[in-house]
Amino acid sequence: MVSFGGDMIDTEGVPTGGPITFSDMMCSRGANFFFAYQTPKVVNIRSKRIGAMYRLVQAAIIAYVIGYVFVWEKGYQETDRVESSVVTKVKGIIRTKPPYPLGLQIWDSVDFITPAQENNAFFIATNVLATPNQQQATCPEDKNVGIGGVRCASDEDCPPDTQIVNGNGFRTGTCSNVTGTCEILAWCPTEIDVRPVPPVLAGSENFTILVKNHIMFPKFGVKRRNILEDMNATYLANCRYHPVQHPYCPIFVLGDVLKLAGESYSSIAERGGVMGFVIEWNCNLDLSVNSCLPVYHFRRMDNKDDKLAKGWNFRYANYWADENHVERRTVVKAYGIRFVFNVYGKAGRFSPVVFAMNLGSGLGLLGIATILCDFVLLNCLKNRQTFQEFKFLRMESKYLRRDSGKRGSTSGAGESISDSESPRQHNPNNRRPSASPNQRYRPYSNNQVQTHIDDVTHSSPSLLLHPRSIVVMNGGPENGNGHIAYSESSSVQLTPR
Repeated sequence: MVSFGGDMIDTEGVPTGGPITFSDMMCSRGANFFFAYQTPKVVNIRSKRIGAMYRLVQAAIIAYVIGYVFVWEKGYQETDRVESSVVTKVKGIIRTKPPYPLGLQIWDSVDFITPAQENNAFFIATNVLATPNQQQATCPEDKNVGIGGVRCASDEDCPPDTQIVNGNGFRTGTCSNVTGTCEILAWCPTEIDVRPVPPVLAGSENFTILVKNHIMFPKFGVKRRNILEDMNATYLANCRYHPVQHPYCPIFVLGDVLKLAGESYSSIAERGGVMGFVIEWNCNLDLSVNSCLPVYHFRRMDNKDDKLAKGWNFRYANYWADENHVERRTVVKAYGIRFVFNVYGKAGRFSPVVFAMNLGSGLGLLGIATILCDFVLLNCLKNRQTFQEFKFLRMESKYLRRDSGKRGSTSGAGESISDSESPRQHNPNNRRPSASPNQRYRPYSNNQVQTHIDDVTHSSPSLLLHPRSIVVMNGGPENGNGHIAYSESSSVQLTPR
């Protein structure tokens, strides 16, 4: 400690014997960083605005934790995702009549369900274009297909053994005078790709669909299916799904499903489309397992307003051999509705670990109220400098005493200020503080520090000033008992030369 003008300057912990080097300064700062401890200081601020803001933010956080996290999201439960499989059976009969190319014909589920089984999907034909009795031969190409080289005026326009792009076969080198197209070697007669209107299989809207859905939550070992335990054969033979009257019936009518999806059968049957069949399982396993029930939703997945490649269709063929052992086939272009199943959901069960984690996170969020109020006090109010002086305090370890019996006349662990008070006005005993290390400290202003630096350098030329860490104890020069006692990065420190 160096004394000047009644004040004491702390020079401990600073290297001596010459000027301060950059490495000495960095070592000193590193020691201050690693061997420093911060403890909260309680400042009670009597302000209606700040107090109201603090309580409102706390109330909003508590409402969020209780209302959303625990009630709505069930933040006290551990969860598991559903695993699922779906099997369907479609039943119905349709009769077609001339002018349908195949004439009078009965269609059942074997005919209009193609393919017979798909993974989590099925297809129902609603319109067909049939080209019967094809065999491999030569015939004129369809003038409505292919890209270039279909139409011809002479045989020179039909080079033999060449393929027509997007056509039905290979050119033979002959131009047909009847159609004005090149003759080809292909399955003849070629398909006339004109969509039937109205749909040929219009009665398919009355088809019924039995859906069997098995699900499992592997974490909890729970298995369920959409055919419930209290259902019997009589109920399944007569029930049809209805969102209010029979919400758990597993048998659906095709036309009703389209209506629930906001679509009409007549608009989708002609060209076909893709429908989403959604089964949702959200189960609270804190209740009975029997309360774990499915919820059904329906929606159209393709865009009915598409300009090109609209709807859903594909081709398939039936092959046979005639009495002359000539291979023949019937090609069917099927338009229809493809249903795609989407099964999702989750199950939850109470877990003390999850509950404790979410509760701790919620309590931690309450600190946002303190951060917000501190930000307002430190940056937004006119008297923010007053709050800063009361909130922040620094002291060196040499002022810590193990003997707790000798205490100064401090006012306690916390300080209380109001909107109108300043640090100099806040003195409950209405007297100047002493120079005891246990007293509260307040830094000098920059002008006061610079004045005492000038005095000490003039009276003690053997000391070297280093702009790093000099701070003045509360009391200052006005009572002659001030001490320069702890570090502050914006001040200076004196070092022996």
